[in-house]
Amino acid sequence: MKQTLETVRKPYFNKELNSYKYSTTTERFITYQGYKFLINSGVRHAVDMKVLNKVEGTDKVPFKTSYLETMLKCLVDARNNLNNPTLTHITLHLNSGYKVSDITERLKRISVDTISYIWSLEDKEGNVHIHLFLIVDIPNTELNINDYINNNYTEKLKCSALERVYNTQYKENEPYYNLKKDDEFVKTVHYASYATKQTNKNNIDKGVRSFGTSKIKDKNQLLKLENFYVVHDYFEEFLLLGSSDDSESFRLGLTIEKAGTYTNVYWSVRDFNLLPTTTPENLVVMLDDTLQVALPSFIQKHRLYLHPDDNIIEYIEVLPTLNQYKKKTTEHVETVIESKSKHVPLVADFEDELLEIVSLHLQSCMQVKDASM
Repeated sequence: MKQTLETVRKPYFNKELNSYKYSTTTERFITYQGYKFLINSGVRHAVDMKVLNKVEGTDKVPFKTSYLETMLKCLVDARNNLNNPTLTHITLHLNSGYKVSDITERLKRISVDTISYIWSLEDKEGNVHIHLFLIVDIPNTELNINDYINNNYTEKLKCSALERVYNTQYKENEPYYNLKKDDEFVKTVHYASYATKQTNKNNIDKGVRSFGTSKIKDKNQLLKLENFYVVHDYFEEFLLLGSSDDSESFRLGLTIEKAGTYTNVYWSVRDFNLLPTTTPENLVVMLDDTLQVALPSFIQKHRLYLHPDDNIIEYIEVLPTLNQYKKKTTEHVETVIESKSKHVPLVADFEDELLEIVSLHLQSCMQVKDASM
């Protein structure tokens, strides 16, 4: 499991040009069981973490990877074992002298359903509070989820240990997420990942836990997002240039994955058999010519398109020369031909320019359709 920072391009409609354009930003992601999820991160988290690192002399990331993994295990456990797992976010402001276990024990006593939960303890300007991401197995007969959670949980949690209780969904009319639904599960991961951030915890007493979950029942859980997460066919274009006696070649790889509103695009440039005189500029021209023909064909073949609220995440890598490919859903087993790897450093130094080229081609080919279509 690993965190990554990646460049994201989001389509937006330009009224003056009467067409879709793209804005660029950087987002944080976590990969779990082959699935990539967006983390609930912003510029503020990164800034706060830099300040904390400077004070502590550390180099920690804003979100703790082990917390993210535990959070995901809790969410997957609830998704797999509850009939109607529904998530809500409750903020609990603690009175002096009380601790998280006072609240979790009360939560277990008042519960009328099977529940799971993720919690995070924070201190913001002296205000110690718990972010509780509560997953309730809502009865199938219940028609009003908002009132059900408010009456059975939000209101019943109020006690002398708490100064204030605030339910985000109930107060702000925000959506509840059902973990059984693929698209809502992905949104739940993003929503609950807020609990794994490491900032606003520096004033908590030493030795006090600042993050936890309910007990995970299924230790060998599997996550399957069958209807929501699609890995499109692995695409290869082998480019040959020059005469048969004196040719230049390399292989271009492309994988496109669709996960909710996120389209992940992975490029690879590999199998270099280039002349000693080849420059990065020559390679970019070759790549540009190949993409101009091959990419529209690939997109048309798989009927790929974007909705206005979709995000494109792009990543490009330069790989050593390979002689074996083993096609799997998300993995390729490769064997290196060392004698033909000499051009890798040359091309690797030109990755930014290569990504710019492929981004422009993708932008010109991917059609944006209204979400209602």
